[in-house]
Amino acid sequence: MLNGECYRLLIFRYILLIAYGCYLYGHEERSNKKDWLMFFVGINFIVLTDYLGYKPITVKYWQRTCVYAILYFLPLFGYAMRHWKNVGCRPLELLGRASYHIFFSQMLYYNYWDERVGLLVTKRWIHLIVNIVVTICIGIAFFYVETPFSRFILKRADRLELRTHTKRYG
Repeated sequence: MLNGECYRLLIFRYILLIAYGCYLYGHEERSNKKDWLMFFVGINFIVLTDYLGYKPITVKYWQRTCVYAILYFLPLFGYAMRHWKNVGCRPLELLGRASYHIFFSQMLYYNYWDERVGLLVTKRWIHLIVNIVVTICIGIAFFYVETPFSRFILKRADRLELRTHTKRYG
């Protein structure tokens, strides 16, 4: 009973991905017997909703990014995590560290600027590329500006906690 704009912002859409990432981190040796089942369910959901007109009862908005649709991606992600974990790529590492900032930048950008950019850029594929490049650049800039402030505040809080602890317990 949520509207689409509110639903899009809520974290529970990503809980399965976060939980799966945590599971993979702790269970590197896990077998991939269930991966094919997840892949099959995810692909079938996408085919049913996007191409065959199925309207699921449980998912009203954002069907392409709901928990059922992303099941196809989990085995691919698991494979990459198991086999490519020692491969380093600085740009991807930066994107990973700045991902939360990029997410915030996307929320602001799509609420205030996307329509204006759409009026200037009429071809959809160019509009998509502009959206991706702009939100990533703004998110990375936000990451570089915000990170020193957070570190300063956390160091300050640690020092204050240490002083308070020392005064209390001598």
